[in-house]
Amino acid sequence: LFPILGNGPRAIFIDGFFLVSYFSPLVLLYLIAPFVRTHKIMKITGYTTILLSSIFFTLGTLCYLLVYPYPISIENFLPIYQLARVMEYGRFFQRIESVFVLIWAASAMSMLSIGFYFVVYIFRKTFELDYQRPMIWSFIIIIFTLSLFPPNLMTVLELDKMYYSKVTWIISLCYPILILLIARLRSRNPEKEAKTR
Repeated sequence: LFPILGNGPRAIFIDGFFLVSYFSPLVLLYLIAPFVRTHKIMKITGYTTILLSSIFFTLGTLCYLLVYPYPISIENFLPIYQLARVMEYGRFFQRIESVFVLIWAASAMSMLSIGFYFVVYIFRKTFELDYQRPMIWSFIIIIFTLSLFPPNLMTVLELDKMYYSKVTWIISLCYPILILLIARLRSRNPEKEAKTR
């Protein structure tokens, strides 16, 4: 854990600001809202999600830093997988990561399915289409084709580091704040909103 603050406060709070994009899946909370029955359930869901994800991120990072020293920790690909590989429970329970791989694969498939559904749903709502089922195969082909453009995994990781992580924080932070500001301004002028309707 030492030195405290690693490479210094600037590396953490200024250079690391763009790493806020790792919390960009929380934008799904805004998209889930129309499917939730009451505001109370949505509020409980949102707070629970943010609390649990923060706890898991913190504990996962802490465990990883306690196991691997700094020079090695930055070189590992899939750090939680590397952490699971060193787990042993007695003499007969070794290589426990094979159990975790099933859980991680199921979680990844769930996340991809949810993301894919909302891509199709947003497209349908944006263009005011009546049906979204006919678009599913089209989007599958488009997304699969786009996934074949990068030549290897290292290129994907490099693109993620250079572009994706530096742009998604705008979508996950600035976009919701902008939408809330627009909604606040519209709620202050109900007569104008009634005329537009």
